[in-house]
Amino acid sequence: MPKRADNIAASFARLWKTRDQLRLKNIRLTHIQYFLALPLLLCLVNTQNNYCKVGATLFGLDSLSVMYTSYCIGILAILFSKASHWLAAARGFAVLAVLAFALRFFMPSPTAQLVCLAFCWAGLGGCVAYAIYLYVFVLNNPERLFGVLLIAFAHGMFMCLIGLGISGVFLTIVLPAMLTLLSAACIFLVKPLDISAPQTQPQAPHPSIWLSTVFFALLFILDSASSFIFTHQSLVAQVVNGIGVFVAILLSVIIQIIYKQSVWHMWNLFFVLSFLCHLLPLVSNTGLIFDIASFLHGILYVGYIAIFYTISGIYKKHGSIQLLKKNLFRMFGLVAPSLVVLGLMERYWPQSVTPFIIVGSATLFFVFVLMSPLFQRYFFGADWVKDFGRLDMQPLIEKVEETDHFENLGLSPREREVCVLLLKGFALRQIAANLHIAYPTVNTYYTSLYRKLNINSKGELFARFGVQLDNSAEEDP
Repeated sequence: MPKRADNIAASFARLWKTRDQLRLKNIRLTHIQYFLALPLLLCLVNTQNNYCKVGATLFGLDSLSVMYTSYCIGILAILFSKASHWLAAARGFAVLAVLAFALRFFMPSPTAQLVCLAFCWAGLGGCVAYAIYLYVFVLNNPERLFGVLLIAFAHGMFMCLIGLGISGVFLTIVLPAMLTLLSAACIFLVKPLDISAPQTQPQAPHPSIWLSTVFFALLFILDSASSFIFTHQSLVAQVVNGIGVFVAILLSVIIQIIYKQSVWHMWNLFFVLSFLCHLLPLVSNTGLIFDIASFLHGILYVGYIAIFYTISGIYKKHGSIQLLKKNLFRMFGLVAPSLVVLGLMERYWPQSVTPFIIVGSATLFFVFVLMSPLFQRYFFGADWVKDFGRLDMQPLIEKVEETDHFENLGLSPREREVCVLLLKGFALRQIAANLHIAYPTVNTYYTSLYRKLNINSKGELFARFGVQLDNSAEEDP
């Protein structure tokens, strides 16, 4: 037992010293459709979540439960298609969302309107699954961070608007319609040739992928349940909850951008506040104490911010398209029935929701503490963290294969392909998956490439093609 305590203490000490380096100059205006796809879609989900509910039930579930269940079904549906067909499927789901959203306003009964909303949310789910794929494999780390900060800002804004009783035609019809059309436009503006990611996984999944996927699913379920406690009770609770989200954004900027601290600090803050804010309703579910709990619950959005771009960084480094599909299917295959159960609990056994949330948040908190050495090894001390200070997917050498950079170098066609992928930021194992060849074969091409170019490091490779490389990325993949 003392040895276990020493390991946990040493792990926390190492985590405290870790640093991340996010470069704002790496944000690319040329990739605006990829950057805005996920924020616009999740902003639309927030809008409809707050302003497009109807007073009807379907299969014993209220409108919100129906919408979120349809949303998960849409995500699962697109995952059945081949990766090569994802863009076409996403565009089909975008059309479905637009048509179902418009058709809703012509329906005479609340039940028919709810059916249209269900189809609309299924379409949104399919688009979100594809947007997650873009978020992981196309965007770089600062783009991911600012994308999720934009998502958080929209969520906080809508919470405050609802709490203040601000509504009207613009928020209920015009804004959702605009967001639906803009989201569909982003999906249709995606160019397949701009996306390069490993299709298959050449080896067993990295442990960090398993850890991040499980925690993301559990956090999603926990947040869906806790929103019943903190955002459905009173208008004041919704306002202070929204203000808490803005504080979460500010803390994220301070931690990651200003002081360049490790993302671990955001995770740690999340679990501590999660445990605390879910205990306060036991003291009082009204008055100042409950408002404080609602405020802390808003700050918990720092956990969403952290997990969104933590998990994307891990998948970018150690994952593949096939693995992302498989784990999204597993994740939302777990989330969808859980949302149905939660919806039934909130409707028929509301008194059971609070104890469920308290036990769940406490369990996650203590598991996080007890597994700290594991998190330190595979999350915050792993090699993927170094990418926060690198030119991750920076388009400095885009379409290099179409230029004369390779003339008179004596490289074979396969060596050129390996060189292009190295310049795009791929590691050797990712190159093996992308080219569908064995890792030792890639290593052979890699060695031959360095010999022919008379170079000894990745820094020299980038310099040879006129690309400036940070010192943090000097080591070979």
